[in-house]
Amino acid sequence: MLTTKIIEDNGNIIVMAEGKIDAITFAKLDKELESVLPNAKSLTLDVKNVDYISSAGLGVILSAQQYMEGKDLPDVKVININETVKDIFMMTGFDELVDAEM
Repeated sequence: MLTTKIIEDNGNIIVMAEGKIDAITFAKLDKELESVLPNAKSLTLDVKNVDYISSAGLGVILSAQQYMEGKDLPDVKVININETVKDIFMMTGFDELVDAEM
C-alpha cells in the first residue's frame, strides 16, 4: 500500500510518500506527480517512510526528473532516504541520476 501527501507552496512541491512503491502502487505515485508537475517550480520527494521501491517506482521518479529537465527546472530532490531505499538507489546507480540526499 502507498499513501502520499502533497504540499504545494508557490510551485514548490513536496510529495511525502509512505509504504511501498512497487509494480502495484507506482501508478498512484505517477498519477499524483502528473497532476502537480505542470505547475511545479521544484519537486521534492520525501521517502522517509517508504519501505521499498521497485524499478517501476524508480521509473516514475526518472520520468519526473526528465520532465523537470525538459522545462529547465531543478532536478527532482529525494530526501530523508532510509537505509533500504539508499541501498536500492546505490545498487542501481539511481543516486547519480537525481539529487539524492543520502
